[in-house]
Amino acid sequence: MDQRPGFDWGRLTMGQKGVLVTGVLLFIDLFLPWNKVGECPFCVSVNGWSEMGVIAGLLVLALLVWEGLNAAGALATVTAPRALITAALAAGAALFALLRALFELSFSTFGLWLGIILALAMGYAAYLRFQES
Repeated sequence: MDQRPGFDWGRLTMGQKGVLVTGVLLFIDLFLPWNKVGECPFCVSVNGWSEMGVIAGLLVLALLVWEGLNAAGALATVTAPRALITAALAAGAALFALLRALFELSFSTFGLWLGIILALAMGYAAYLRFQES
């Protein structure tokens, strides 16, 4: 068999899988409408990329790049605590997504509630990833 380094889903731990899946889903969810502003025939929807959602989105993006490189084996020579960095990025993204959601609960939409659920799931996956180390 060919033993090339690359992305191997079966080699990942449960925490890594959880962080990757919830990270991708939360990144997609940030583009959905989270709030409505104004009176509704003239209301405007606002997605998750406003206010603190920008920080959450950037942390999710950094998390996906970090875990993708980790899963592909590109970080094999890195001596930093990889699980701790993953957990910190995921916890930060979850925290800022939750703060974004909690400050704008009025006129909320499906995207906001899905974002809250995904942020909580990402926080739990970060906890699992940290416990695995």
